[in-house]
Amino acid sequence: MAIVFDLEGVLINNFKRLNFALKEIGVSNIEKIPKSRKMEFWKIFMDLGSAERLDEINPKGIEVLIKKIKENYKIAIISGTSKRIVSHHLGKIKEHLKILKIEFNPVFVSWRPKNDKRPASALKYEKIQFLEKVFGIKVVEVHDDDPKVIDALRKLADIRLVLWQNLKPISEYDC
Repeated sequence: MAIVFDLEGVLINNFKRLNFALKEIGVSNIEKIPKSRKMEFWKIFMDLGSAERLDEINPKGIEVLIKKIKENYKIAIISGTSKRIVSHHLGKIKEHLKILKIEFNPVFVSWRPKNDKRPASALKYEKIQFLEKVFGIKVVEVHDDDPKVIDALRKLADIRLVLWQNLKPISEYDC
């Protein structure tokens, strides 16, 4: 049985990078980005250098991850960000857990393929089904900060869905 974690907004605090990208575009939140500048925003936001410089471990997310590792669940990472940023974040998490003498070897790691513009909800639903069908690993719990992802995953049976907001879990749903 596996627990799926999203990275950004759950295990990783990317708020500084988000705010940096918004400031570069000249808006205060993502909904206010003019359509004509969305590609520019995503280019700034998805920059590996910015992620390396600005992103941090989310202590609450790591606390939940450690609890699930100690409960002997397999851990899977399914992220909507790029492979390079996912690799960096995993390195940061592994380094942090190594200091705590906790082994972290996810059974499955997935990122957004280059040029894949699908909503995160479609991407993550597909990846969870792939994990179950191809690897035969039953996903029993998913932690994500996107309400649309949580809603899409409600179609799955026998799964606990945990919605995160402001770097902490706010709602749990049993399906």
